[in-house]
Amino acid sequence: MGIVSFIICGLAAYLLDTPDTQTIFNVAAVNAGFNFWSFGVMSNHRDEPMMASNFWTNVNMLTALLGIGLLVYSFFI
Repeated sequence: MGIVSFIICGLAAYLLDTPDTQTIFNVAAVNAGFNFWSFGVMSNHRDEPMMASNFWTNVNMLTALLGIGLLVYSFFI
């Protein structure tokens, strides 16, 4: 499921890459980067998911939610 949230964040960044929305594109690109980074950290704990750090779990969840919000926002611009 982690790669799906990265695809959502990347798609939001791609759709927001217009000259009018440059600032929000930068936010979406940084969000996709953090999501991919947290996905990498979380994939190290694939065998024992309970051993994953709460911080990286929260980062993964929050960036996924922000990515969904940015994706929805990109459809209304």
